[in-house]
Amino acid sequence: MNRIEKKLIKHIFGIQDPIDEHALAVLGRASMHAVIGIFIFELFFTAIGLMLPIHHDKNAYDALLIIQLASILSILVFTISTTVGRLGLNNREVTAEKYPAALKKLRTKTIWAGALTMVDFHVLLALFSLQERPITESLTSPRQLLQTLLFGIMFCPFMYFFEKKNLKIVHPDV
Repeated sequence: MNRIEKKLIKHIFGIQDPIDEHALAVLGRASMHAVIGIFIFELFFTAIGLMLPIHHDKNAYDALLIIQLASILSILVFTISTTVGRLGLNNREVTAEKYPAALKKLRTKTIWAGALTMVDFHVLLALFSLQERPITESLTSPRQLLQTLLFGIMFCPFMYFFEKKNLKIVHPDV
């Protein structure tokens, strides 16, 4: 594994332990769960999309594409983070000297997760207002962009402080 892959794995998945065979096996299992989840979602979504008569409705087609993109991102984040967390790879116990590095990784993870959550929130907000205007106009509406920004301003710090509270400092036995 080259250096770029290791950096991506550490920064995207938030793994603080060394990347060994166990970590790669956990990431492989998490990726497998994500691929299975996306495959099942795509099967159902394609079947539903074929049943709906949207061949000439650009607004409905755009809405389906946006729902598909947001759902795939959500499935990836949810399945990988739950699998990695359940198998103990995102260790929340750190020593005192590694605490600042863990906080930095936590801030980076909060920024990425907050950005994805804000995108999902904005897409859902645009989809719920489809009766008022077309999807492209709804996605670029200044009012909805402001609502999404306010949601992000409130949600991201809450998520950061919740995760920071779960970060525990352990003292090595001497």
